[in-house]
Amino acid sequence: PYQPDLAEQRANMDARNFAFNRGEQLKYLSGRMDRKPIVVAPYDAELFGHWWYEGPIWLENLCRACDTGEYGVKMTTPANYLGDYMDNQVVNLAASSWGEGGYNLVWLNPANDWIYRHIHRAETAMVDLADLYPSAGGAVRRLLNQAARELVLAQSSDWAFIIKTATAVQYAVQRISDHIGRFNTLALRLSEGEINEDELADFEKKDNIFPEMDYSIYSRHYRVKHLRSGEKGEALKIVMLSWEFPPRTVGGLARHGNDLSRALARLGQNVHVITCPAPETPSYQLLEGVHVHRVDQSLLTSKDFMEWVGQLNAGMVQLAGE
Repeated sequence: PYQPDLAEQRANMDARNFAFNRGEQLKYLSGRMDRKPIVVAPYDAELFGHWWYEGPIWLENLCRACDTGEYGVKMTTPANYLGDYMDNQVVNLAASSWGEGGYNLVWLNPANDWIYRHIHRAETAMVDLADLYPSAGGAVRRLLNQAARELVLAQSSDWAFIIKTATAVQYAVQRISDHIGRFNTLALRLSEGEINEDELADFEKKDNIFPEMDYSIYSRHYRVKHLRSGEKGEALKIVMLSWEFPPRTVGGLARHGNDLSRALARLGQNVHVITCPAPETPSYQLLEGVHVHRVDQSLLTSKDFMEWVGQLNAGMVQLAGE
């Protein structure tokens, strides 16, 4: 027969054993690293209690054991650790999971692979929106926060899991479609400059999870602003001048400028490229975090190369001033 008291005692014992072993692991690593070691232990939290009834009891006892300091283990978050150590060795881990086959077959297969093109487009759009509106307020901020909620809900791995296991396929497909559809609607409203307050309120009512959502975490500049420990991080504003930039590519300059600007943007810097106009290309674009400004074609009227260069330089100065 099931004996709850004995089960709880065993969960407590197992939690302390886990904390002890992590402490021994940290002792071993601390003598071989130039910084405090960290052990990352990610778990699917809903499985505590779902597949393991005593899971929540074990987790509580683990937290309490770590809090005593007895085992030399202190709980933290990845963000806090990165705040103390900004530069780390990059490790490319092999894809693996607890799912069928030990890799990602459950979440990526012919039945559900269509999901990801929609999610990835929304992810890119969310990052761009966070960069375009770094300090939004009022209805714009509400809209961006709601867009972030819709994206997070669309990203839930449960939808792909349900489709693969064929348990409630229609429901999962509908949920993905609803969240992506609402995200796209909100992004469109913002691009058109016409926020529908009633519509926004309706979306907020339907999907009101994560009330403290802050859309700015999606910004490429977030890492610079928030993860530095003991100092106020500020993104550098970098201006690059280049007479050629994709899609206008003549030689290596365009390719080099393209790669360098994107690399700087990935580091969280505020990068602006000022360049020549290009056929069928808008005067301003946000491309993977890089603000690309193109000189107005109407300013480049001369057929003499040296005069044309002078006009281009003047146009670049004008854009830089703006």
